[in-house]
Amino acid sequence: MAGLAVIYNKTEPVPVEEFSSFLDATARYKHVTTPSARAGEGHCLGAKIDAPCSLHRGIIRHAQSNAWVLAAGTLIDPEDLQINSRLERLLNDYTERGYSVLGRLDGQFALAIYDPHRELLSIVSDPFGMIPIY
Repeated sequence: MAGLAVIYNKTEPVPVEEFSSFLDATARYKHVTTPSARAGEGHCLGAKIDAPCSLHRGIIRHAQSNAWVLAAGTLIDPEDLQINSRLERLLNDYTERGYSVLGRLDGQFALAIYDPHRELLSIVSDPFGMIPIY
């Protein structure tokens, strides 16, 4: 099953070794391969645990702000019905307008969005919370 793994520490940088150990333990528990694609540095690190059926693979990064988003599940954005561009548009809109863009989302999903300029991590899930966030 797909999911997200994120560690955030506002007061001090997260040691990469600590995050790697966390990912290894999570992968062993879920009986999946340890994720190789990782996001972030410093205070917030994240990784996407992909399953064979994952729609949104990997990590989407915003070039100007260094913000990133990880997504699992089926994310439906009525303003962008193209699966491949959906996360890019969502991240662009989020960096420009903030939280207000999250209200338009539908589907069964989990998101982690990190904005290093604001030092803000947003963990977002659909109302039923079916996608695991570690």
